[in-house]
Amino acid sequence: MSKPPASPSQPVTARRKGGRPPVDPNETPSDRFRRLAGSRVAATLDALRLLRQCFVTGSYEWTPDQADKAIKAIEAEGALLVKAARNPSGPSARKRGAFDL
Repeated sequence: MSKPPASPSQPVTARRKGGRPPVDPNETPSDRFRRLAGSRVAATLDALRLLRQCFVTGSYEWTPDQADKAIKAIEAEGALLVKAARNPSGPSARKRGAFDL
């Protein structure tokens, strides 16, 4: 069943891939940073909180080596983030790879 066409009182807005609204062509680099970094930091913090729940002893079981491997991977990526923030002209990203305990 298809939707009826939008009425003149309902503006039709184009959507980008993934359902996101189009980016404002007048957006400044500072505005873009605030928009992207803000949402990405929030998502990262949420992911870290979820990961922290894996270390609840009543629910999960892990070895010290597995915990160390996970922590070292996060610390290494954090160090790259600090380096990128302090040296913005350096390489911006590295390839995303799989992580396995």
